[in-house]
Amino acid sequence: MQQEQRFVNALELSVRFGKTLIVLEVDEIEPILVPVLRKDLTRQGPRWVVQVGEKTLDYNEKFRLFLVTRSASAYLTADLSALVTE
Repeated sequence: MQQEQRFVNALELSVRFGKTLIVLEVDEIEPILVPVLRKDLTRQGPRWVVQVGEKTLDYNEKFRLFLVTRSASAYLTADLSALVTE
């Protein structure tokens, strides 16, 4: 549970401040990443926001997400595979 909270915190900070987040050993896409991968952005005044879990975060366009796996059998659904590049 603490590991998951640390990941969510790192994701939130990366999205908000435009940092690069590298996630290692990915076997499946966590549901909390889906709005970020889809770029489900909403306009709130002069800023863009995205829903991450229960929080609405400012979205910095410099944010980058890298998902890394060594597994050849990593599973992505069709809709998610359309959102990522290899």
